[in-house]
Amino acid sequence: MHTDDFKRLLFEFAPGNLLMKMQLLCKDWRRVADTFIDGEVESGEMIVIGGNDLSYDAIIYEAIALEERRTLVTQVVFLLNVTKVGERSCEWAVNLVVVEIPEGVESIGDYAFADCCNLTTVSFPTTLTSISIGVFQECSSLDNVDLFHAQLQEIGAEAFFRCSELKSMALPDSLQTLGDHVFEECYSLESVDLLHTNLREIGDSAFRGCPELKSLTIPDSLQTLGINIFLDCMKLVPFHLDEEETKLVISHLRSQQSHQTSNDQKTTSIHAH
Repeated sequence: MHTDDFKRLLFEFAPGNLLMKMQLLCKDWRRVADTFIDGEVESGEMIVIGGNDLSYDAIIYEAIALEERRTLVTQVVFLLNVTKVGERSCEWAVNLVVVEIPEGVESIGDYAFADCCNLTTVSFPTTLTSISIGVFQECSSLDNVDLFHAQLQEIGAEAFFRCSELKSMALPDSLQTLGDHVFEECYSLESVDLLHTNLREIGDSAFRGCPELKSLTIPDSLQTLGINIFLDCMKLVPFHLDEEETKLVISHLRSQQSHQTSNDQKTTSIHAH
């Protein structure tokens, strides 16, 4: 749909709501109130709306930077036909508590929900294939993440960095890559079961500074490990491992436990000493 099919509407929110002006291209001049719209997107890719139930056939818009006004955002929902959550679309929305990402969304852009310090619950669609860099970085109230039913292949660098209350992760069979620093300084993380994944790579410092991590189960598909993966994981491995030492440890554990199978897949488990 071409932009010529739309009219340009300039509006601002009512007192007591999010005070901000933005350009909105829509088919009519309907009044918009009690609604939050944020992000930089192309038509049909992504829209974030919270408040009353308004719907549009399509929207192309530019949003003025929220800056300090992000603190007033408490809810986000998505229109139909969304395939991507844009970069930094809800960053610093510190009063955001719950996010439901709908079916059809395939990727979440860099830092989309970073520093949402009161975010406790995120629902993920089965269509999700990629979580980019720093998406939930420093979401300090997020305690459980269930990605088991997603088609996720990659979790980007620092995606859950310093999620200090995160205790457990449910990861899908399709997962292949964990990026650098992905769970670094997740102080409450106790165990990660990668048993059923197709994991091939774990990036540098992926679990660095996880003092409560007691158990990590990895699949036989793993091929590449970064450096400092378990640094400062006192309950898991009480010493520093450089790149070569880590590979040797993993190889040794595999040879010791090669007779163990579970669900027709060989695994290696690293436990606390």
